[in-house]
Amino acid sequence: VASVACVVAAAFPEKIERLCLLDGAGPLDRPASSIGSHIRNHIERRQTGNIKLVMESRVQYPSVDVAVRIRRKTAANFPGNQYLSVEAATEMVLRGSEISEDDGSVKFRHDPRLRWPSAHYFTVEQVEALYKDIRCPVCMLAAEDGWPIEERKRERLISLMKPEVMKTLPGSHHFHADPQSAPRVAEEVINFLRY
Repeated sequence: VASVACVVAAAFPEKIERLCLLDGAGPLDRPASSIGSHIRNHIERRQTGNIKLVMESRVQYPSVDVAVRIRRKTAANFPGNQYLSVEAATEMVLRGSEISEDDGSVKFRHDPRLRWPSAHYFTVEQVEALYKDIRCPVCMLAAEDGWPIEERKRERLISLMKPEVMKTLPGSHHFHADPQSAPRVAEEVINFLRY
């Protein structure tokens, strides 16, 4: 979400009054030299994708509890020390799935193709140009156990985007959804939007 928000704010600065990034720092970049292998990876994934789509569309979990466990495990597989509370995972499962009235089984509604690598990506120079084009005040809230950002990239981002507010708060990547950390995140966002 932070990636899309940064791109929109840079492309349409006249439409965005304030930008609040929650445990995200804009688009991920890749070196220009990897374009060939990246496109190959995208095409190979698409070629085998239709078979996988059929298989993934059949995946069902026997209950909400099992789907919540799987969703929590997914968060733990991301970089850093990420986690997802039972409460937040439950809400995500309930919001993003279909639950069978017959047997209570759960099937996620998201499109599996969203996990495929995109054919397009931004280079370091392009991401930095996007940061420079953001004209509105920026609030960056990072989670203590959230998505890790290399210190060099973080410093460069700060020097280009110049956030008005930059804080690290307790929680993991979904700190805005976890009942333990969400109130503090909401307080910071509301304070920023009130300026």
